[in-house]
Amino acid sequence: MTARTAPSLLVALTLSACASPARRPTARPTRREPAPVAARPLPDGVTALAPLDDGLTASRLSDGALVVTDHDGRELSRRLVDPAARCALYPWRARVFARCAVGDVALVEETSPRVAVARGEVFASRDGTTLAKRGPCNSGETPTTDVTLTVACSWTAERGWREWTAPGDGDVLDVHGSLALLVHRARVERADGQGEVVADLRLYDVDNGRFVPMRLPDPASRWVRAGFTRSGRIVGLARTGTARAPQGWRVSGLPGGPLRAAPLPRAFDDFDLSDDDRGVYTACAEALVTDGSGAWSRALTPAAEAPPSCGDAPAEPRRYGERVRCGSARCVVDGAVTVDVDRRRGLGL
Repeated sequence: MTARTAPSLLVALTLSACASPARRPTARPTRREPAPVAARPLPDGVTALAPLDDGLTASRLSDGALVVTDHDGRELSRRLVDPAARCALYPWRARVFARCAVGDVALVEETSPRVAVARGEVFASRDGTTLAKRGPCNSGETPTTDVTLTVACSWTAERGWREWTAPGDGDVLDVHGSLALLVHRARVERADGQGEVVADLRLYDVDNGRFVPMRLPDPASRWVRAGFTRSGRIVGLARTGTARAPQGWRVSGLPGGPLRAAPLPRAFDDFDLSDDDRGVYTACAEALVTDGSGAWSRALTPAAEAPPSCGDAPAEPRRYGERVRCGSARCVVDGAVTVDVDRRRGLGL
């Protein structure tokens, strides 16, 4: 690893040993469909919304403005952005990080406003301490080397922007402190003798310049989504089975420790969490809400549309939280409907 400072990223039933000679047929349990939960459309004049910490809300208005309001609807901050610019809003603690097709250089100083805007591949960590971008800190400056490297740039308040590399071909997917999740690509030879590029997810320790062991419990499973939670846990979605009969799994664990997988009622394509348990999971045009105890509720999403290539497993794992954005009390699905996940009020109420 090289780094340099850049100028300005699962109960089994136990059978009795003395079985009855005459066995009664056991009824097969009926699968219960999740109870519906209401979801609300966005207010008039709002084109995108992201829930933040402390009861705050970030909104993109039809006139292009990015605003942050408190729980009473009072405006705390406003920033004007070209109305033609397509912006994705990412909660960043009590601030919002907007990634726009056009915009300014990211405002990352501690004294910056609640609305930070950046262009390109810059994204924010969920704990609110780190920014990262794929590629070198300065566009066009790629390290000259005879080996293939993953190049990324990250920012913290203590160190500012710094560029770092990892062995092999890949891209940074998410960051938490000095740890990074990388989409790592390698060419493998198939049984028929043909080669293909296979992408996997690897954990990299930037400060110590080494990969940290990380494996899915089932070697046959494949990552769909992954990332770090605010507390630094690794969470994600994985799939087993076939394209016609896929099984979804929720994966979680601490960096450097074993990953655990729990079966899911759908082969979900994305999710986000309000805390380590509560959240919303999406499967094409369907959205399910969970309180973390194993109970699920189906969110009635008005005018829900299945995204392109719905149901297909991606060729490479992607960062979770692209279709769903969650704050401490509610989540926003596809930037168009809101679902309450406040434990005190009951899911969706």
